[in-house]
Amino acid sequence: MTFTEVVVASVVLSLSARLGLQSWMATARAADRTAAQTALSVQLDQQVLASQRLLAASSKSDLLLKGSTCRLDSAAIQQLLDAELPPTAGLERELVMAKDLQGVWLVWHDGLVNEQQPWQRRLLLTPAGLGLCGEHG
Repeated sequence: MTFTEVVVASVVLSLSARLGLQSWMATARAADRTAAQTALSVQLDQQVLASQRLLAASSKSDLLLKGSTCRLDSAAIQQLLDAELPPTAGLERELVMAKDLQGVWLVWHDGLVNEQQPWQRRLLLTPAGLGLCGEHG
């Protein structure tokens, strides 16, 4: 084997080793990212379910606007959730009034602001959906 062949073989070997290592690194990063996204989605789902259970078990009259028979008080909902649900690292909660003013969107999302599409879970809270309206409410 000539010196040129040895040099060419070593260059080919080093390039293939480098490309193989880069491929494994990319696969490992993707696996880590997938695990983190799965954990985040589980946390978001848990917070939505905990919020829903808490609101369903709360005193119904405390969730309605004063003087209204069937209109949610978003400030009262916010206070109840703040008092009963401990803050979760990396997650944020916000209440947004529905466009038709008949309900409130409870939105849980991750705290990362630099993502193009942040992970979130939304739950539409309505007085009827919480059993606050009607003859038997």
